[in-house]
Amino acid sequence: MLNSETQTRQEQHHGRRTRKPPVAGQPTATVTLSDTRFKSGETAIVTFRFNSSVTDFTLDDVDLKDANGTLSELTADADGKTWRATFTPQDKNTSNTNTIRLNLSGVTNAAGIPGVGSVSSPTYSLDTAPPTIERIWCAYDDDKLSAGESVPLIIRCSEALDRSSFTLADLHVPEGKGTLSNLRTDDGIRWTCILTAPMTTPASGESPEFISIPVYLGGITDLSGNAGEEKWAQNNVYTLDTIRPTATITLDDYDLTVGETTILTLTCSERTNWIDWPTAFDLTNANGTCNDRFNDPGSLRVNLTPDDKHMVWKVTFTPTANVNDVTNTIRVNLRGISDVAGNTGMGSIISANYRVNTTVQRPTATVVLADTRLSIGETSIVAFTFREPVSGFDAADINLADANGTLGALTGGADGKTWSATFTKKQHRGRQQHPPREPRWRHQRRRHRRTGRGRQQQLPNRHPAAHRHHHAG
Repeated sequence: MLNSETQTRQEQHHGRRTRKPPVAGQPTATVTLSDTRFKSGETAIVTFRFNSSVTDFTLDDVDLKDANGTLSELTADADGKTWRATFTPQDKNTSNTNTIRLNLSGVTNAAGIPGVGSVSSPTYSLDTAPPTIERIWCAYDDDKLSAGESVPLIIRCSEALDRSSFTLADLHVPEGKGTLSNLRTDDGIRWTCILTAPMTTPASGESPEFISIPVYLGGITDLSGNAGEEKWAQNNVYTLDTIRPTATITLDDYDLTVGETTILTLTCSERTNWIDWPTAFDLTNANGTCNDRFNDPGSLRVNLTPDDKHMVWKVTFTPTANVNDVTNTIRVNLRGISDVAGNTGMGSIISANYRVNTTVQRPTATVVLADTRLSIGETSIVAFTFREPVSGFDAADINLADANGTLGALTGGADGKTWSATFTKKQHRGRQQHPPREPRWRHQRRRHRRTGRGRQQQLPNRHPAAHRHHHAG
């Protein structure tokens, strides 16, 4: 058996409140409550029962510091031993270690002996806070919804709810802004349902549009039976963007020839998140390729370069070799373009028509002399006419081996197609040329005229061949 000193030391070690044993005749008491679990709107009777009749007992002798509530005026039984008051718990409070303390030093019995120390009620719990919605958000931080997109919607409550009290009817999505389905929970605190965006935005709506999902708190209750406040809790939950992206396609050059490339530009109607090249671009009628590929030449990915707003994308287009076609277009399937909300385009667009002429055509020309019957020393203009403008044409490109003459300096026309030079005929080497001899009959006529014999004998004016025949006869 422990002596009083040892018992006092142990009580101090365990942190328990100690008080001296009451002196014979000193008032003592107990404090009890008719209910130890409170919800909103509930009250309880607190009973102070003394060992003898007491006087001077007032509310000043009751310490409500840890009570989280209030007491009504005290009423005493006829014997003066039992006193009662109504306890009203504090509103919107959730606590489990509440007590009411009675200070006995302020109480005296009929013999005038005061009490010593204090006594406390058993602990009791309060749950007088109505349930609230702490937060509503879209899972995966995906709060920008595109047309028809579905995402889990998470609802976190302040405490566990009565599962039968919370239904989809307590959630309100504005008409035409989406639908909710499959509300469920594991613990009554965290709830999940599926939010699905509409396929299109109503005509009166704007895009993007911030959408709030109000929750009617008056329709939910917690496990203690506390009902939520009669109001709608507003929460900005998601952004609705159901406008599909569109685009235009242009080329820097619409007349492509051998060795040329051009920049293909895709201009989108809004900021785009990505462009799926194999899906978006149809080069079936393009007569060319976009060859700015990544390191792997066989990759279907193409190095489309965006601007800082991701609205204008560029790539180099190279026409196919050995093609001559005046009807070429590039088609873009808009379903291969996605905006930041995840909307993909619909339909397709086609570029303006462009010409591809990458066939290798060598220059051809004609050579014409102004005079084709030249005597020694005579000249003629020689014209060299090409089918298209040329460069690098000079005297070294002209072969005069069979020309029997020389060529002066070349003069080019402004169009680069026509060139001219002066050709001079020359004498054949190693061969002396004489002037053409007159027919013999003409020579004889002149001689007869000089001698006078011509009046008596007239030679017939015949063809030289006929004259030779007559003279021979």
